[in-house]
Formats: sequence, C-alpha cells, structure tokens
Amino acid sequence: MPAVERTFAAEQWRIQKKDPRNGVVVTEWKPIQHALVRLVAGKIEARCAVIVRPLNADRTIVVFQAGLASRKSIAHNPAFGLAKGASQKASRNWQEKLRADLIRHHALSAPN
Repeated sequence: MPAVERTFAAEQWRIQKKDPRNGVVVTEWKPIQHALVRLVAGKIEARCAVIVRPLNADRTIVVFQAGLASRKSIAHNPAFGLAKGASQKASRNWQEKLRADLIRHHALSAPN
C-alpha cells in the first residue's frame, strides 16, 4: 500500500479513502489536464480506485480502475474519446511509475 500512496502523491493525486485491511485506495476527483478536452467538453474530472490483493507469498495483483465525470453529458461528445484516451494513458503511466517505485524500494525484481 505505501507504494500506491507514494505513486499517487507523486502525481499530485489526493487520497479520499484508504482501507489498508482490504487493500483499497480511492482518490479524490481531479480535473483532466488535456487542453483540447477542456476546450471542447469543459471541465471533466477523473478519479482512481486501486485494489491490492496478495495472491501468494511472492505475488500480488493490483487492480486499477478509473472513472470520468462531467456536469453535462459527454457520451456523444467527440471529446469523450480524447478524455478516455488521456485517462488510459495516465493509467498506463501510473502503473509504470508504481513498478519503478516497487523496484526502487526492493519490493519487486527488475525485469531481465
């Protein structure tokens, strides 16, 4: 769990809910920074939820979920695809940073 929190903190995400016993971390809503998305669709916010569960002594599964929200419907707005793409890219970047943090703190072996 500390690696999840460090990785969110490095990206200026604030934690809204933390449940170490169940391996859950949920962030607060944060505005999408993609300039074109903001221009076309207005304010769209994202939020993340991570669940960390041990599989066995040396394996852990990390489930990353993200949600998007807007005051007005964006389902048929062309910016929805951009917002979704920006969110997916941010998710992949976050996962890479989490792996790097785990390697740096010797909780994960570096790939060969």
